[in-house]
Amino acid sequence: MGTVFVQTSANTLFQSSPEELRGRVMGVAQSFMGAASFLAMGFAGFVAEWIGFTPVLAIVGAIPVIAGMVFLTSKRAGPVTSSK
Repeated sequence: MGTVFVQTSANTLFQSSPEELRGRVMGVAQSFMGAASFLAMGFAGFVAEWIGFTPVLAIVGAIPVIAGMVFLTSKRAGPVTSSK
């Protein structure tokens, strides 16, 4: 679920950066994403040692389910129509 938001914002960042700096911007962004992934795994390991492996899996599984339910039940604007 988080990957969708990260990749969408990263692609927007890449497209809005100057073409001559796009490689550097992409490298820095990928470095931050890799570091965040590494830190999240370490944090999950620490929490698993603290409360147990099964509760961590339940929490990690519940987060996208709850986010999906919130998304599906939220009031969204209707389709965009062009006024010609």
